[in-house]
Amino acid sequence: MKKTLHLVICSLLVCMVLGIISCNKTCQQGYENPNCSVEIRAHFENLYYTVTESKNGDSAYSYPATIISTESSILKLQLTNIANNFFVHNVIATVNYDTLTIPYQNPDSNASYIQGRGILSNNVLTLTYTIVYSDSLPVLHTQTDLYQSVWVHP
Repeated sequence: MKKTLHLVICSLLVCMVLGIISCNKTCQQGYENPNCSVEIRAHFENLYYTVTESKNGDSAYSYPATIISTESSILKLQLTNIANNFFVHNVIATVNYDTLTIPYQNPDSNASYIQGRGILSNNVLTLTYTIVYSDSLPVLHTQTDLYQSVWVHP
């Protein structure tokens, strides 16, 4: 009887320890939830029907844009139609939980560069980014524009 009680207590302790360990599971980079089966970038992926944006503090305007996954990394996304089709190619961004970061890049391999950062909350992405571009008409001129946008997912 004593031996059985001892085995039951030991079994309960082992189950409790295993339960505590499984509750504190650390997911691989790019995944979340208790089973580590949800990609973090999935929160950002979808058609964002309305982007309301202002450039350099001017009046706001709206346009459609999308955020799609990329096969190159679990932590990367592609932003299409950013700055209302300023770039021909998609802009690459990285995600870390609720933060989207646009690293300094040149999507079209020309004289236009972009970088920025955004936060996702309740299906609304608030994004601030800058575009730096140059032209040579008639002399080299470089301009930096500041964009502030709100991407709303229905």
